[in-house]
Amino acid sequence: MFLQVRVRRVRTEATVLLFFGVRFSGSGVRRDWVMIRLGMLGVSPGNGHPYSFSAIFNGYDEHRMKRCPYPVIYEYLSKQDGRTMRIPGVRVTHIWAQERREAEDVARTVFIEHVVDHYTDVIGQVDAVVIAHDDGSLHLEMARPFLEREIPIFIDKPLADNWPDALELVRLAAKDKLLMSCSALRYAREVEEAKRALMELGDVRTMYAVSSKSWIKYGVHLIEALFALFGGGVETVQNLGREG
Repeated sequence: MFLQVRVRRVRTEATVLLFFGVRFSGSGVRRDWVMIRLGMLGVSPGNGHPYSFSAIFNGYDEHRMKRCPYPVIYEYLSKQDGRTMRIPGVRVTHIWAQERREAEDVARTVFIEHVVDHYTDVIGQVDAVVIAHDDGSLHLEMARPFLEREIPIFIDKPLADNWPDALELVRLAAKDKLLMSCSALRYAREVEEAKRALMELGDVRTMYAVSSKSWIKYGVHLIEALFALFGGGVETVQNLGREG
């Protein structure tokens, strides 16, 4: 059987609110109000997540977003209902990027108040952080100071680009479960609909999932969707493709 899942719109609001809303008290920052403050950390070439992630929390300047380096972000944000797209109770208040100019551009576009010179400068100023760039080789180094201080952290895919780093991240987060990393496809409406359809199909022996981009950076989307449908417990893995 071949099952194709076409995803039109992905919803991650419930997941983000559950993770950040429940765990923000671990940051050690005294809070007298309910607003959760996030730090957005890192920018990668070809990856506009600091723009799109921050817009979901803060909203965005329409004219600046139209001119951002990733036109597709404005295309899909402009199609959303502004009354329901935003996640209440959470705001991105600080941003860091490898190049300050990039951080300042994101900040102006999505209304982030503070640009910092080093990613650890947000410690003591925010309740949780998002590592938004997709260089898995840097994620352990960046995440360590936050996990050691029990600050909740969401790491954009891939979690890591090697097995030892992934294991160390899990070890650091084992005590308080302050780490989250996933593909939004796990929570897509279409995947939930496919899960219900699978229950009626009976014993499914084979499923194919295809990605047109880098396996290292985008394979997580396929794996998360398949795990959401079938659960874990992979028995064998086989590469049927080739470079080029």
